[in-house]
Amino acid sequence: MDPRIEARCNSHLDVSRKSDWQPCGAPGGNVPVVWAIHHNAYDPRVDKRRTMLVNRVCALLSQKYAARIVFCSEASLRTHKKLNYAAEKLEVIPNGFDLEQ
Repeated sequence: MDPRIEARCNSHLDVSRKSDWQPCGAPGGNVPVVWAIHHNAYDPRVDKRRTMLVNRVCALLSQKYAARIVFCSEASLRTHKKLNYAAEKLEVIPNGFDLEQ
């Protein structure tokens, strides 16, 4: 992996404060960004309204500002793909190991 890639963004942190957002791919940033998303559920009965809103905003921003978007499960990838995250940038890096392999 290219050492210039900054992998500090997660699905919600970096749009909540401008000081976090600027180095994470916003205009003027010069480092490719990999988002690591660890949240799977997208349920208005469980998730806060702000989480729901930020998730939708991140889906829009993913088209332009994320170089790759990494998930730890296929279920999480499918959930975010349905939310219109940039499909060509989505990838799963499994969380854990299969000891039988």
